[in-house]
Amino acid sequence: MSRPRSLSIVTNGFEVAGEILNRDGYRLFLAGGRVDVDYRATFGPDAIAYAQRFTPDIMFVSTGALDARRGFMDFSSDEADFKRALFDRARRVVILCTSNKFGKAGVMHFADFSEVHDLITDAAPPSDLQAALDGASVRTIVATPGSTRLT
Repeated sequence: MSRPRSLSIVTNGFEVAGEILNRDGYRLFLAGGRVDVDYRATFGPDAIAYAQRFTPDIMFVSTGALDARRGFMDFSSDEADFKRALFDRARRVVILCTSNKFGKAGVMHFADFSEVHDLITDAAPPSDLQAALDGASVRTIVATPGSTRLT
């Protein structure tokens, strides 16, 4: 992806915030709320209410598990609730998922295939998962080392 001149980033994650701090042209908005030390992120009604004030062009989220029948899942109800609450605000939803999560089951569902526009991953999904993605018109992008541009 080419580097934008200015970019506003809204996150509840400390790792993301740490990466963005002090970068020229980037505006960082960190959602406050209850801190989960294991996830290094904020959750709860305050974090959701703050993040819902924004209307992002693109929403990037990770997933803990991805199954052809059950869709996108996570292992924390707090994380799933935070993601779920923001889906209708974004113009485009992009899911980031490493291939080791394909076919896995999470405990909390947060999105159906029809709610997602793009999946960025490190390997081609198995045929049943690719069929589910294709059926919902989800574009699959397999990132390779050194690739930086999305088209």
